[in-house]
Amino acid sequence: MRFLLIIISIICLLPSCAVKYRPIRMEHLSYLDTVINNNKDLQISTSTVDIFLESGNKRIAKKAHKKKLVFVPMHVCNLGIDTFYFENRSFEVFNDFEPVDILEKDGFYKKIRQNPGLYLLESGLAGSAALILSGGTFSILVAWYNIYNIPFYSGFYNTYKAYKANGALYRNISDLNILDKKIAPNQTCYVIICLKTANYNNLMIRIK
Repeated sequence: MRFLLIIISIICLLPSCAVKYRPIRMEHLSYLDTVINNNKDLQISTSTVDIFLESGNKRIAKKAHKKKLVFVPMHVCNLGIDTFYFENRSFEVFNDFEPVDILEKDGFYKKIRQNPGLYLLESGLAGSAALILSGGTFSILVAWYNIYNIPFYSGFYNTYKAYKANGALYRNISDLNILDKKIAPNQTCYVIICLKTANYNNLMIRIK
């Protein structure tokens, strides 16, 4: 009985189902020219909106908050005559005059993505609970199997759904991530930057 309660407790702690990823849309956000940078050719403005919460990805927003990650939506316009290449070594970010770490795409992706393996574990634990509850009697075992086949198969479905959602998330943040982004002359684009901080108040960028 104790082992059964442990299994049921673990199942309850696991996420009930995978969630679909909803792409980020940043064109409609309100941007403020609050970013100070030392490159007059670049116009940079930011938004204080939680982009994942705004787009309906509540689970990702919750993970980001727990990991103390901030995803800042940015509107960047290159007014110069040269293409500007954003890379980690080409600029610094300050929050309230304190330097903050800029996370690479692969670094923050692993922290906010869904874990497909959890759904397979949930499926296996549900099957184990069915076997234990059957008491070893074949007729009861069949009855419990018929009850538990929904979570059993849903575990595999949720695993597939999580992989698909993670793929959509990776492609979306790859397109929007400011790092390794080339901005041509007279080009305007919407990007995101991931910072290792709980929040930001006075964001500044210094071009090296």
